[in-house]
Amino acid sequence: MQPEGPPAVSPERAGFYRTTVEGRILSADPQLARELGYANVEELLRRDLSREGFSRDHPRVEFLEALREVGEVRDFKSAWLRRDGGLFFVSENAHALRAPDGSIVLIEGVAEPFDARRFTRDLGGTGTLLRALVARKQDLLIVLDAEGSVRWVNSASAGVLGQPPAHLLAERLDDLVHPDDASRLRAAVRTVSVTPRLSFALDVRVKHQDGTWRSFEANLQNALEDPGIAGLLLEARDVTSRRRSEEALRLSHERLRLVLDATGDGIFEWDVALDHVDWSDRVFELLGRDSHAPPLRFRELATLMPPEDADRFLRALGNHLAFDQPFDLDVRIRREPADLSPGAFLLRGKAIRDAYGRPLRLAGALIDTTSRREAEEALLREAEFRRVLLESVSEGVVACDGAGRLVLFNRAARDWHGAAPEPLRQESWPERYDLFEDDGTTPLPPAEVPLARALAGETVRERRMAIVRPGTPARHVVASGGPLASSSGERLGAVIVMRDVTHAREAEARLRHEALHDALTGLPNRALFLDRLQHAFRKRRRSEEDGFAVLFLDLDRFKIANDSLGHLVGDDLLVAVARRLERAVRPGDTVARFGGDEFTVLLDPVRALEEAASVADRIAADLSVPVRAGGRDVPCSVSIGIALGGIHGNGPDDLLRNADLALYRAKAAGRARREVYEPALRRDVDERLELEHGLRHALSRDELTLHYQPVLAVSDGRLVGFEALVRWRHPELGLVLPGRFVPIAEDCGLAAPLGRWALVEALLSLQAWKRHHPAAGFLRVSVNVSPRHFTEGDLVADVLRAFELSGAPPSSLEVEITESLTLEPTPRVRRVVECLRNLGVGVLLDDFGTGFSTYSLLQALPVSALKIDRSFIARMRENPAGAEIVRSLVTLAHELRIEVVAEGVELAGQLDELSRLACDRFQGFLVSPPRPAEEVPGLFPLIGPGPAFRPR
Repeated sequence: MQPEGPPAVSPERAGFYRTTVEGRILSADPQLARELGYANVEELLRRDLSREGFSRDHPRVEFLEALREVGEVRDFKSAWLRRDGGLFFVSENAHALRAPDGSIVLIEGVAEPFDARRFTRDLGGTGTLLRALVARKQDLLIVLDAEGSVRWVNSASAGVLGQPPAHLLAERLDDLVHPDDASRLRAAVRTVSVTPRLSFALDVRVKHQDGTWRSFEANLQNALEDPGIAGLLLEARDVTSRRRSEEALRLSHERLRLVLDATGDGIFEWDVALDHVDWSDRVFELLGRDSHAPPLRFRELATLMPPEDADRFLRALGNHLAFDQPFDLDVRIRREPADLSPGAFLLRGKAIRDAYGRPLRLAGALIDTTSRREAEEALLREAEFRRVLLESVSEGVVACDGAGRLVLFNRAARDWHGAAPEPLRQESWPERYDLFEDDGTTPLPPAEVPLARALAGETVRERRMAIVRPGTPARHVVASGGPLASSSGERLGAVIVMRDVTHAREAEARLRHEALHDALTGLPNRALFLDRLQHAFRKRRRSEEDGFAVLFLDLDRFKIANDSLGHLVGDDLLVAVARRLERAVRPGDTVARFGGDEFTVLLDPVRALEEAASVADRIAADLSVPVRAGGRDVPCSVSIGIALGGIHGNGPDDLLRNADLALYRAKAAGRARREVYEPALRRDVDERLELEHGLRHALSRDELTLHYQPVLAVSDGRLVGFEALVRWRHPELGLVLPGRFVPIAEDCGLAAPLGRWALVEALLSLQAWKRHHPAAGFLRVSVNVSPRHFTEGDLVADVLRAFELSGAPPSSLEVEITESLTLEPTPRVRRVVECLRNLGVGVLLDDFGTGFSTYSLLQALPVSALKIDRSFIARMRENPAGAEIVRSLVTLAHELRIEVVAEGVELAGQLDELSRLACDRFQGFLVSPPRPAEEVPGLFPLIGPGPAFRPR
């Protein structure tokens, strides 16, 4: 919406206001607030003046009717209520702001105070006003009746309209005015005639005798109640000349606006007193704003600026208005739509002042400098980008002009040369910068300096050289470049780019080393070992020199130590073993890490098997001493396989395979020993492969079974449970004992499936016995669990599944784990043991005393019982020290509230000794060997109440 025209008022005395149609004030001038008795505008706006702001006789209906009919009201006399209840008489000039449908939505106006006594006197007298007006010969005075017909005209009509008064009498005034103004005049007459003392201002055009239209400023007053007038008094002043001047001025302004619009700049004029701004359409275009949006006040530009620009704008505006300082500044202004970046503008203006220097208006321009600023910033960014790029690149860049003076010497080049970028003579470069050939020792001739060659017109490609500064390692670079010339061919200089390849050379050497060496131990790896072994074969084929041998080594029980103590300790152990191997072999021999905990040694030369065996024995002796790893001494031993080159193989692969077979024989024979390859080993390997293949199908073919060895109480010889021991009914080999196939199951990943089957099978058998022999309800069965099943499988879930399938209670099961798991109880081991114990499952520590764990580890794991190895039981009667060891074990366990089970009891004397030592349980051939499930019921008489077991 746009106003139909700004109200013409005197700013020193007027008060601007804006209201709704209902009369509620939306904004007001501080002067108006003070006239009405309010401290500030905010206090005025808090009151609802639509109900309490006008006097009772305020002609509000006529006021709104005039706005609807004509669109504006001039010199409308009315009274407003002050805050203290008094009357504030005003003359209002107002206009309506309309919506697109024509309805009035807002009213803007200016209220000017006037003398109420004069108002009352002039309109209430008896012809005084008329007589005073008649005396004003320069104005046209007409008295109309209520219908708008002319009743009286003053003599000034002859000079103003060129017609004597008599010619105008009885005419309807709207027939004398311009057709475009007639409707407004009729509306004014209707409005004024029904309201006593109402005054209405309007502009009309009246036809002169010569046929021209004259412009008049008129004021129509209701003087029907004045006896001397008794009509509507129309006072009109001829303003034709002034309007022509104004129109000429408007056209001049319009031409100026067109010229300025052609420049693309936005123009504005700010009425300082009324705080009204006339913005050109170009301003709205520049800011992307809708020209029909609510008016934008001049100071509101600050709300569209970043805070720092807004501060500068308001400070510059204040200084210009107050001190006439220049108002010319660069600012950023937010544009619409909101996702546009702020535009850059030059905002400049000049205040128009009155005779006293007070600012009346501020005229100026808003000039879009966005494109120019963006271009300037782009150039600056590009220049800065090039500078930063050249300073940031890892390559060294050096350039000179046509005279050989250095013009570019970037940061990388300065750092490499240890120099500042001052201009230097061409001939001084080699001496100043110490350039050498790629070997880093041969000085580079001056003619070979890349920049000198490029300046001479040569294109330099991949010239390798070294920069050597005193006291620093050589820096190896590759230089490329050439001459610089203009488009006309004029030589401008030369440029060289140097790429640092020092680290690349070092990395290449490092990669060659890493490709052939083990990252952990630094020993030669498999690839380098095979290369040297192949070289040994080639050398022996060319001559009849001495032979050579391969040792294949494997650390015993390394996986147990690695899992128990942690991988960091395991890595330390491997590194320490590598260093001992290097010390144990002869100069010229090759020690390699083949993978995991496997090492190989190439003995070259070897004159006889005894020489290779001697080195192997020295290695075994050195590694028998505990190794310091992870801050502790870790027991260590090694199994070694030996194969002689040229005797036991036709090539490197055969020789390594033979050494590996000998190693397997050493481990199978009990570890910590050496074996020499012989052809019979091949048959053993074939048998092992056949067993492994058969074992993979044994479970599905129902070839596995459990035998049960009874466990009795030492105190009374009563049966308390069984140990379940797995057997393999091989279709060709017959009954295979676990010592022959369980290690194979461990190696080929069958330990966990075998354990799951044993748990279910043992509990099913136990439940079957309990159903047929009620007295056997308290019996327990113990099942051996592989270390791999314990540490790598989900043992707790497998136990729960066995209970679910068998229906057995948790108290009927004991799980036997080997002492090797307690070398260093890992959080996983402790968590599994605790879960089993919380379920009510017993956890029995098997083979206790045979490994390298300490007794204090019993406190770390909540085991329910420990089993003393048969080797200690066998030595009790032969050696008093053996009995003392068993006594110590029993005493320690009982102090920790742990039961003790003795295995391998074969003699009555051993049982007597265990009874004397208060051992809890025992098992062995003294009672019975392991039996098939169907023979177990024959042992139930030992439960009671019959005679208990008595050795014969």
